Amino acid sequence: MEAIESSGILPDIIMENATYVFGRPDNSPLIISADKITVYNSTSEVIFENLSFSQEDGKLSGSCSSGHSYNEEEIYLSGNVELFNSEDEARISAEEVIWNDEDKTIASDGTVTVVFEEENTITAEGFSANINRNSYEFDRIIEGRFEGE
Repeated sequence: MEAIESSGILPDIIMENATYVFGRPDNSPLIISADKITVYNSTSEVIFENLSFSQEDGKLSGSCSSGHSYNEEEIYLSGNVELFNSEDEARISAEEVIWNDEDKTIASDGTVTVVFEEENTITAEGFSANINRNSYEFDRIIEGRFEGE
């Protein structure tokens, strides 16, 4: 078993090539498949390594290098985060995002690139999106490209 170096706490469960349901079952949770899932019951902490995920209703899917959660409401995704919103065909790329299960939002303070309809691109610092409403907000747009018809 591996211990968290800073706290000396041993994990309660370590699963390899496993699936985890993140969120409330009545609220279209994320279904996460990961190479490794480590659970610490005493701190309610779950760590995911090399994961792919999809929202149960199919709106959102993606992958990243790691995920970290302290509760069943938010998960911090990092390392080449790639998200796809199938409803409006938007691809979102970032180094880090936070998924909030309760209100179905994603947010990032870092650089994010969003590609709409395969040809319209926005790169920004700071970003939030509501997956249920298909709304996107940007704090500071760095670059944008829009192809007209």
